[in-house]
Amino acid sequence: MKLVGALVGVAALAALGYVAARALTPAAPVEPVTTIYLRGVALHVPTPFLRPDALGASARERVTLEAFFPDFSPAGSGADIGPKTDLTLRFAKVVAVAIEPAGDDVAPAERVAKLYLRFLDDKELPSPTGLTARAFKDDSPFAGDTLFYSAPEGADFAARCPNAKPDAAAPATCSAAFRVDGLDVAVRFPAPLIGEWSAIKSGALGLVDAARR
Repeated sequence: MKLVGALVGVAALAALGYVAARALTPAAPVEPVTTIYLRGVALHVPTPFLRPDALGASARERVTLEAFFPDFSPAGSGADIGPKTDLTLRFAKVVAVAIEPAGDDVAPAERVAKLYLRFLDDKELPSPTGLTARAFKDDSPFAGDTLFYSAPEGADFAARCPNAKPDAAAPATCSAAFRVDGLDVAVRFPAPLIGEWSAIKSGALGLVDAARR
């Protein structure tokens, strides 16, 4: 019996020690969330994804989230920027995701077939796996850009990227668009990341899906 009592005592002390340790361990900080209404559609966005100048009215027509590629962690607040931050390197991994209520224009999944194809040059250019690349004709409304699109006819993905200019003052960015559950999603990302198009699409739409929960 003495042995049983001793064991019970040890167990009780261990339990008290665990409770005390938990009490002394600081709780993980709760990430602030900003709720935004796009024509009645509620989006619950972790605040660090938003630029400081984007904070304000809860009801608006459009909201833009900024995230770091490849993990899509928050980049909007700029909390990572310091005196020694290389802004060029930072820009090279930031993806902007703009969300607004769906318009009545041609759906993104149909734009290659219904809008872009007739303006494209016949020659195919080198392109990442899974995409076709063709430049826009010089006399088209989109001259100076190259279209990267998946088969068939960009239904899954299409992005317009400016043709490379060695003397450009700012890094080039590509733009892609999606329509999901009544929302238009416009994604802008550094042109060198075009080869990561599938991960960019899934990451951007993952942010939208998480914000709607």
